[in-house]
Amino acid sequence: MNQRDHSQSDHEEIRSISLGENSLYLSGSRGTLSSIDLNGGALNWAVQMDKEGAEGGAYSIVPAMEKEGLVTAVGLYWGAQVLRFDRLTGQCKQTLSFDDDRYGRAVSSAIVQGDLVSVGTTHGGLLSRNATSASRHWHFRVDGELRDDRFVTMGDLTIIGCSDGQVYGLNVPRKRKRWAFKSEGKGWATPTAQGDDSVIVTDSTSIHSLEARSGRVQWSNSTIYRSSTALTNDAVVYICTIDENQRDGLNAFDAMTGELIWRCPFPQLDAAKVPQKREAGLSTVPAG
Repeated sequence: MNQRDHSQSDHEEIRSISLGENSLYLSGSRGTLSSIDLNGGALNWAVQMDKEGAEGGAYSIVPAMEKEGLVTAVGLYWGAQVLRFDRLTGQCKQTLSFDDDRYGRAVSSAIVQGDLVSVGTTHGGLLSRNATSASRHWHFRVDGELRDDRFVTMGDLTIIGCSDGQVYGLNVPRKRKRWAFKSEGKGWATPTAQGDDSVIVTDSTSIHSLEARSGRVQWSNSTIYRSSTALTNDAVVYICTIDENQRDGLNAFDAMTGELIWRCPFPQLDAAKVPQKREAGLSTVPAG
């Protein structure tokens, strides 16, 4: 589903949920932000975040902060807005737009760290603003494009992957680049958090484990021919790949060493030979 498809739905879908002191905040695909009472489940208030009437409503909303009687939320649809609402009534008290002639429009959902809100922009870079004062905090320039599924936040460290294969470890509050890493493959580099201390980076031909604080390479495996975003647990990194024979499969790597533990080829089913469970609308494969 692309960004504009949200406007075609007959109903608004819940996109995110955030926990406040006495309330739950729900955001929807058309830009609605709702406050729900934690104790009884009653609706406190609901507001439309899309103050400027952007087509199709908000693509992404992050209700993130409660402070001094206000709840701060971030909405995005071909641009970004930071809005501050009265926590009790839902009345909008402040609006901050990320559209900027110098830096361009927002093209990612937001990274929220305390009072700082950061988004990727069309002119190349990560733009950070103070949600309270609306002032620009920092702009980190990159040569490639940014997208929110290539962002990882680990404490005060923000790790971003770019379309040119670069990965950066940034301390946004202190306006510092901690490290940079260039992946071997062409195209997007995608970081994924591995526990509290490591980040897995995948690209078109390889997978790497980096020390999160320094960017130091812990291991690399170049046996992958085309990769997807990795999934991890404490001991194993899982990633879908295509092998040298163009066959899809799931690979499992040891998270400490990068050694391949196993590979499971994706089953290639002949639809004409698969028995149909018509009552359930499912296809099954006989065992054995």
